[in-house]
Amino acid sequence: MDKKDFFSSPAIPRASWNKLIKREFINDNQLYFCEGIIHEDDHFAFFMAQKIERIAFTLDYCYIRHIDNPGSITNSDNALRTLQSWHIILNDMLANIDEETKRTQYIYINNTLRKKMLSKQITTDPYLLSKYREIVKKCIENEWASLAVFRCLGLLFFLLPSNVYNSYICKMFIKIFLKDWYLFFRKKVRVKNKEQT
Repeated sequence: MDKKDFFSSPAIPRASWNKLIKREFINDNQLYFCEGIIHEDDHFAFFMAQKIERIAFTLDYCYIRHIDNPGSITNSDNALRTLQSWHIILNDMLANIDEETKRTQYIYINNTLRKKMLSKQITTDPYLLSKYREIVKKCIENEWASLAVFRCLGLLFFLLPSNVYNSYICKMFIKIFLKDWYLFFRKKVRVKNKEQT
């Protein structure tokens, strides 16, 4: 398994409740949960993936998760708080890109950003929308520097007025365009990796 597999699709689940991690690994790499946000396990997993050298998997059931708690984060309507937290997470991810897995990290960030930009909640908060557009601009700069022209084009849609990019036709185009390009890229990378081995 390669570090890139943490950011590739299908990705290794990022939830913290399904992992056993050595304390020394956490302490030695100064890995901690970001306080004051939700989805902190996504944030933690991003930085953990940059440092990981070995991982093992088991098919045994090791955890029973109850999902019938109406007061839990996953069952409550926290759309605004989710977007606020992801704004912090995405900015931190962009500021701490690992050179070894740079390309797959950008793809992961862009796909996550696309999902957040297509949510209904973001268009109701002009301040949050402007903050997310700052992230879009950073991603476009990074992708342009990497000569990832098609991903730049996909991100440019989010700089259009929200009523345009949030229209059904535009949403479908963005989803299809980015998904097809991502699948093409993944196939190309896999072929290239097989040729190298």
